[in-house]
Amino acid sequence: LQGGGDAGQGVGFDGPDDQGENNSKLTAPSVTTLMIHNVPGDYTQDAFLEELESLGIQASCDFVYMPQLPMDPDSSWNVGCASLNFSTVEDVAEAKRVLSGHRWKSPSAQSAPPAVVTE
Repeated sequence: LQGGGDAGQGVGFDGPDDQGENNSKLTAPSVTTLMIHNVPGDYTQDAFLEELESLGIQASCDFVYMPQLPMDPDSSWNVGCASLNFSTVEDVAEAKRVLSGHRWKSPSAQSAPPAVVTE
């Protein structure tokens, strides 16, 4: 997500410049983070990274966060989602294309819904 500025500023909108002139053109989106839903609950972060590597997108990913269930810190069960960050919007587009509707390799995921990708 972008932002952090004044409450009136929207994402991707150029407001007044330093000279006070209104530069109201829209800019291209620059989202570099994806949220992956429907990750099999028994996937560890290592297994998830291995699957990303087999899909050819792990190398372009510079950050992965896959939260574990807090009730049992010794278990490897995750909450079913992961956040991925990439360096470029082109890498995001490729990852989104590859992961949208992806069927996970885990035997436990055979009846699970396919991956859903959101920005």
